[in-house]
Amino acid sequence: MLFYLSAAYAQTRSLKGRVTDAKDRSPVAGATVEAKGSPQSSAVTDSDGSFTLSVPENTTTLVISFVGFQTIEMPVNGNLADIQLSATSQSLNEVVV
Repeated sequence: MLFYLSAAYAQTRSLKGRVTDAKDRSPVAGATVEAKGSPQSSAVTDSDGSFTLSVPENTTTLVISFVGFQTIEMPVNGNLADIQLSATSQSLNEVVV
Protein backbone atom coordinates (compact mmCIF):
# COMPACT_ATOMS: atom_id res chain seq x y z
CA MET A 1 0.00 0.00 0.00
CA LEU A 2 2.83 2.43 0.75
CA PHE A 3 4.30 1.85 -2.70
CA TYR A 4 1.14 3.07 -4.40
CA LEU A 5 0.93 6.16 -2.19
CA SER A 6 4.50 7.22 -2.86
CA ALA A 7 4.04 6.76 -6.62
CA ALA A 8 1.14 9.23 -6.57
CA TYR A 9 3.31 12.24 -5.67
CA ALA A 10 3.93 14.43 -8.72
CA GLN A 11 7.25 16.04 -9.53
CA THR A 12 7.21 19.82 -8.97
CA ARG A 13 9.59 22.71 -9.42
CA SER A 14 9.76 26.18 -7.93
CA LEU A 15 9.58 29.31 -10.09
CA LYS A 16 10.43 32.83 -8.96
CA GLY A 17 9.86 36.11 -10.74
CA ARG A 18 8.68 39.71 -10.58
CA VAL A 19 5.70 41.41 -12.22
CA THR A 20 6.01 45.09 -13.18
CA ASP A 21 4.02 47.76 -15.05
CA ALA A 22 5.33 48.03 -18.62
CA LYS A 23 4.83 51.81 -18.58
CA ASP A 24 7.05 52.78 -15.65
CA ARG A 25 8.49 49.47 -14.37
CA SER A 26 6.75 49.90 -10.99
CA PRO A 27 5.88 46.68 -9.14
CA VAL A 28 2.40 45.22 -9.60
CA ALA A 29 1.34 44.00 -6.16
CA GLY A 30 -1.59 41.57 -6.02
CA ALA A 31 -1.25 40.16 -9.55
CA THR A 32 -2.21 36.50 -9.97
CA VAL A 33 0.40 34.13 -11.44
CA GLU A 34 -1.00 30.71 -12.39
CA ALA A 35 0.32 27.60 -14.11
CA LYS A 36 -1.74 27.25 -17.30
CA GLY A 37 -3.93 24.16 -17.08
CA SER A 38 -3.22 23.77 -13.38
CA PRO A 39 -5.23 26.44 -11.49
CA GLN A 40 -4.38 24.90 -8.11
CA SER A 41 -0.79 26.07 -8.76
CA SER A 42 -1.10 29.81 -8.33
CA ALA A 43 0.43 32.67 -6.38
CA VAL A 44 -0.20 36.36 -5.75
CA THR A 45 2.61 38.90 -6.10
CA ASP A 46 3.80 40.69 -2.96
CA SER A 47 4.33 44.44 -2.43
CA ASP A 48 7.41 44.55 -4.68
CA GLY A 49 5.77 42.44 -7.42
CA SER A 50 7.72 39.27 -6.55
CA PHE A 51 6.29 35.76 -6.49
CA THR A 52 7.35 32.20 -5.79
CA LEU A 53 5.28 29.43 -7.31
CA SER A 54 5.45 25.65 -7.08
CA VAL A 55 4.28 24.10 -10.37
CA PRO A 56 4.11 20.61 -11.89
CA GLU A 57 7.33 19.64 -13.69
CA ASN A 58 5.58 19.58 -17.09
CA THR A 59 4.31 23.20 -16.84
CA THR A 60 5.28 25.18 -19.93
CA THR A 61 3.22 28.38 -19.58
CA LEU A 62 2.26 30.82 -16.83
CA VAL A 63 -0.84 33.05 -16.98
CA ILE A 64 -0.40 36.44 -15.32
CA SER A 65 -3.40 38.70 -14.64
CA PHE A 66 -4.42 41.79 -12.69
CA VAL A 67 -7.42 44.12 -12.84
CA GLY A 68 -6.77 47.00 -15.24
CA PHE A 69 -4.00 45.14 -17.08
CA GLN A 70 -4.01 42.79 -20.05
CA THR A 71 -3.71 39.11 -19.12
CA ILE A 72 -0.59 37.58 -20.62
CA GLU A 73 0.79 34.08 -21.10
CA MET A 74 4.50 33.67 -20.48
CA PRO A 75 6.61 30.63 -21.42
CA VAL A 76 8.27 29.13 -18.34
CA ASN A 77 11.61 29.08 -20.16
CA GLY A 78 11.31 32.84 -20.69
CA ASN A 79 12.76 35.55 -18.46
CA LEU A 80 10.64 35.49 -15.29
CA ALA A 81 12.84 38.11 -13.60
CA ASP A 82 10.78 40.98 -15.05
CA ILE A 83 7.34 40.10 -16.41
CA GLN A 84 5.72 43.26 -17.72
CA LEU A 85 1.96 43.88 -17.79
CA SER A 86 0.42 46.57 -20.00
CA ALA A 87 -2.58 48.58 -18.88
CA THR A 88 -5.83 47.98 -20.75
CA SER A 89 -7.34 50.89 -22.64
CA GLN A 90 -10.94 49.94 -21.89
CA SER A 91 -13.07 52.33 -19.92
CA LEU A 92 -16.49 52.09 -18.34
CA ASN A 93 -19.35 53.80 -20.16
CA GLU A 94 -21.80 53.62 -17.29
CA VAL A 95 -21.63 53.47 -13.54
CA VAL A 96 -24.54 52.12 -11.50
CA VAL A 97 -24.81 53.40 -7.96
